[in-house]
Amino acid sequence: MNPTLYEVTAGHELPIVKSATESSGGRAFASSASPKGTHKVNPLLSNNEDPRPRPIPFAFLAPAARQVCVAGEFNDWNPTAMPMHKSPNGMWYLNVTLKPGRHQYRFVADGVWQDDPAAQQRVANTLGGENCLKIVG
Repeated sequence: MNPTLYEVTAGHELPIVKSATESSGGRAFASSASPKGTHKVNPLLSNNEDPRPRPIPFAFLAPAARQVCVAGEFNDWNPTAMPMHKSPNGMWYLNVTLKPGRHQYRFVADGVWQDDPAAQQRVANTLGGENCLKIVG
């Protein structure tokens, strides 16, 4: 027996609104009944969340710095393990291969821990300060 297909957002309980045959280019999901007139959905096809690690760009402006590294949960907060590359304009770059999820990090410029001014989110750390947060979807 073929499962009924629905166009919904993966991982959420939503009322059935439209079948896949009525949708135009949506993703298809299998439905299983759950209480309260909703359906729990399991993705059959999803192009939005690739579980594979991929290169994520980090950039930090520090024209006078001699060395800049990125440190975070992904390298056990090692302040020298991931040296960045300096461009002629003083911007430092590095692509870090990360899995989807939330990743805390900071930059280390000439041995001094620095925040990422471009970070859109921050989280409190155990030292009384904040770490920058990069979300990989």
